[in-house]
Amino acid sequence: MLLGFKTVVTHHSPDYKRPKWRWHGKLILKLGELNTVLFASKVVCVSASVLNELNQRYPFLLSKRLVIRNAGSLIVFELDESPSDVLAELNLSPQSYFLAVGRLDQTKGFDDLIMAFLLKPDLNKKLVIVGSNYVEDSYVATLKNLASENVIFAGTRKGQALVSLYQNAALLVNPSHMEGYCLVVAEALSVGTPIIASDIAAHREFELAEQSYFPRGNIDALSRKLSVPEFSIYKSAHAESLQKENTWSSNAKKHVSLFSSLLKKSP
Repeated sequence: MLLGFKTVVTHHSPDYKRPKWRWHGKLILKLGELNTVLFASKVVCVSASVLNELNQRYPFLLSKRLVIRNAGSLIVFELDESPSDVLAELNLSPQSYFLAVGRLDQTKGFDDLIMAFLLKPDLNKKLVIVGSNYVEDSYVATLKNLASENVIFAGTRKGQALVSLYQNAALLVNPSHMEGYCLVVAEALSVGTPIIASDIAAHREFELAEQSYFPRGNIDALSRKLSVPEFSIYKSAHAESLQKENTWSSNAKKHVSLFSSLLKKSP
């Protein structure tokens, strides 16, 4: 900005709200956000919930900000009729497990999910958690101490293996306490997996079926959601249709349009 360049900053989430940061880390992140609001030519928010929260904190220079939502459609591969290698590796069969995907971070609420799952020992399902963390901290250690034959930590997965885990899951569960844009929900919608998710603004943007939402942090309510006789009630043709329109291609075109508009305003 000081050298006269046009600057575009993408805001993914107020990361300083995550408990992993100490006071000095939170301060640096907050100062970065403030400088972005003051000096960036445009601020791209990855969801309406991020934009709304940013506008509440900084009710000035609003015209600089816009929403270009992330996408998250999985690339669907042609699968054999037999279970994929990743299912065999994890001793799973199609529709035999609940799936959760994400970084093993306290704000993701995986401890809530495990507790809710363990409240219902007669579910006849396994719980598979896909993801890892940069650091094996005390929270990660606490989670992994709960691993068992029915609570499986599958580590980081990508490509064909990740698609297969989504496609064959009975249910995708995202109990997160905070999100900027929830890539996990977007990916599950793109392959038609039933979904339940905590009732937070970022999840509401996907317009899931009302019965798909449960109060954030409410273990009993989450446990009841897991114990329904038929998980198809958590599918939403409306939400899946909206997600089909929200592709990475359309996302890229919106960015090109934004950059072009800034270049046209340059002297």
